[in-house]
Amino acid sequence: EDATWAYSSSAQKIGVSSQAMIVLRNRFFALFYRILALGAFLTSLVFFWREFYEYTYAPIWYFEVEAGLFYLFILFLAIILNIIDLRRGISGLASSVYMPVSLAATAYCFIGGIMGLGYMLPFQGMKSLPCILYYVALILIPLLEWILFEEKGGVAFYTGLNWMIYPVLYMVFSLFRAVIFPDSPVIEANGSMYCYSFYNPNDPLFFLWIFLSFLGMFLFFVFLLFLNNCLGRKYKKKKNILFD
Repeated sequence: EDATWAYSSSAQKIGVSSQAMIVLRNRFFALFYRILALGAFLTSLVFFWREFYEYTYAPIWYFEVEAGLFYLFILFLAIILNIIDLRRGISGLASSVYMPVSLAATAYCFIGGIMGLGYMLPFQGMKSLPCILYYVALILIPLLEWILFEEKGGVAFYTGLNWMIYPVLYMVFSLFRAVIFPDSPVIEANGSMYCYSFYNPNDPLFFLWIFLSFLGMFLFFVFLLFLNNCLGRKYKKKKNILFD
């Protein structure tokens, strides 16, 4: 009985210690990372914007910039929650932004970064160092935060359909913006009124490009949700082993 009690006591101490380390990571380390990420991301966005000072407010029309601003808001909110959470020390569960929303910001940033590196750089001449750094930051900073600190799992696959609402609204906005404000500047090398050439309804392949882009986004959303839920199950299994 003494040996059993000693084993149980030791396992309980290991479980408490492991739980404290998890909370320490999700509360203190996450806060430190997020503050650094906020500074780095905001700096990259400012220098990116300064590259197009002659276009004044034009960068705001672009998906990758709007995605970055959305992520900055989510990141700032996460920092506020982390700071409020500090009063609890290493006890309890760490607070976090609602997962379907925070993961959506990560997904939009990843797509925006890929669009920037794969389309804007080679086809729109945006090859300056600030542009490259912003697109890299757009991909890596949210992705690392999600991998290292965000709680995972429990997000339904139909959430991917909800995430499609913003890209669809963005496309509609882009089309109407070009019609309603034809003289508003866009960063387009060929002088088009549209932010992206594949959003030009005069292109004979317009509907094909739209279909492929939306299909690609949706498949990426589903894959990200699948990966998130798989990692969540793995984390919960490990957590049950430690704390049960």
